[in-house]
Amino acid sequence: MGIFHEDSEILVSVMIKLWIAEGFIKPNKTQSLEDVAECYLKELVDRNLLLVGGLKLNGKIKTCTIHDLLRDLCIKTAQKENFFYLIRFCDSLSGINKACRRILCHENFAEVNCDPLPSHTLKSEPLTRSLLSYEDRPPLNFRLLRVLNVVRSDNVSDPSLSDILKQVNLRYLPGLWYKSHQLPFSISLLWNLQTLKIAGFGGVFAPPEIWAMPQLRHLEFSTWIYLPDPSLRREEKDDVIVLKNLHTLKRVLNLKLTDEVCKRIPNVKKLKIMYFGLSKSSRYNHLYNIGRLHKLESLRVYFCGDFSVFQVLKQILKYIVCSPLRPRGNLLKNLKFPTSLKKLTLSGSNLDWEELKGIGSLPNLEVLKLEYHSVRGSKWNPIEGQFLRLKYLRIAHSRLKYWNAESFHFPALENLVLQKLHKLAEIPSGIGEIPTLGLIHLYDCSESAAISAMGILEEQQSQGNEDLRVRIIFWHEYQLEWFMEKVDSLECFNSNNLQVSHLD
Repeated sequence: MGIFHEDSEILVSVMIKLWIAEGFIKPNKTQSLEDVAECYLKELVDRNLLLVGGLKLNGKIKTCTIHDLLRDLCIKTAQKENFFYLIRFCDSLSGINKACRRILCHENFAEVNCDPLPSHTLKSEPLTRSLLSYEDRPPLNFRLLRVLNVVRSDNVSDPSLSDILKQVNLRYLPGLWYKSHQLPFSISLLWNLQTLKIAGFGGVFAPPEIWAMPQLRHLEFSTWIYLPDPSLRREEKDDVIVLKNLHTLKRVLNLKLTDEVCKRIPNVKKLKIMYFGLSKSSRYNHLYNIGRLHKLESLRVYFCGDFSVFQVLKQILKYIVCSPLRPRGNLLKNLKFPTSLKKLTLSGSNLDWEELKGIGSLPNLEVLKLEYHSVRGSKWNPIEGQFLRLKYLRIAHSRLKYWNAESFHFPALENLVLQKLHKLAEIPSGIGEIPTLGLIHLYDCSESAAISAMGILEEQQSQGNEDLRVRIIFWHEYQLEWFMEKVDSLECFNSNNLQVSHLD
């Protein structure tokens, strides 16, 4: 735990990936390595060795912190036992114990009159297995390197891909800054790689050889990547490489979920894909096969219209604020999602509200985000007996006007987030009767919806419910002023559980 910056919020996902790459987590027959790691994390939290920071929408720990004194103790103990060596300003090369396999640097040597990190300490450390640097980028002269976690700085150049490809034992590469649009076929030389995160300004086209990296667990991209169909020569049919460890696949463009692809990624849990320029049925990209991914827990699907590549990249960098496809055809109609799904995000899908029946019947669904133009129509009549475990519901950029719902339609709902619903007449009063509901958040919605949210809060507080909070954000200041004049007579106007503000 001493490898992280003092007073920093530690991303649990990053910490777990590091634990796995270092070999600290041992597998068992019933759990994945990530699940075992989460058990260890819970134990550390229960013992107050780690403090919970932020939570995910499903209630799991997203970030954590460590007390300064405990962090200092970790660093001292780690150095005493040669677990890792912490480089400080102007350390001498002789200060490094040759038996130490992990090197950590929190300092920026370019800011002081010291030799830069490469020649200063690491040039003669061929036995290093883990290098974690937050401020400088050393050369790659390590034959046994497994973990390379270096935060990119604008003042230092990136190592060449040819240098990285020499690190055949590399397991963890979370920050490859790649300027070309084509990954070389030699990427498969990193056959031990578990985590690969590629950053850059444009999209990346992957070679077929990326399907021949069996240890991959997390494959992520800052913009998007195009994955070709897996190549299959006749002599390989009986010896197909299956990425059975692949856990995360994010930002893939126009992914074709063919039988062959589904066979290669049977255990994927997190999938984020984007389609643009499509107006055909789900058979065009084999979306009907999504139900074959029986371990899938988180799915995000974005549909965009017929943009140029430049416009698509621009939209991606703006978090996929894009126009829906028209006509959509039946891309998602009658699609059967895997019952393992816990989190679903749709954008640009243009479903009818009635078509949410299949989604509502998913037994494990906890988070549903209906983003930009994901559902069309002005009336939603949910069906009783669905959305039984849904905790978080977000509806954005919709023309929904009439929402006829009662508490039994969303019996486990904890957070309701509505954004840019300019036509919504009101939030159903029955929503306030949901015993688990803790937050109603309105962002640039209709004035009538905001008034109904305050009415729900007032009603619940009159019944002794002090747990419900309402947060209302208007786009312009004048909207807020008009709203205040209309609702200042409500008893909940001065409630600590009400927050009303504007953006501009």
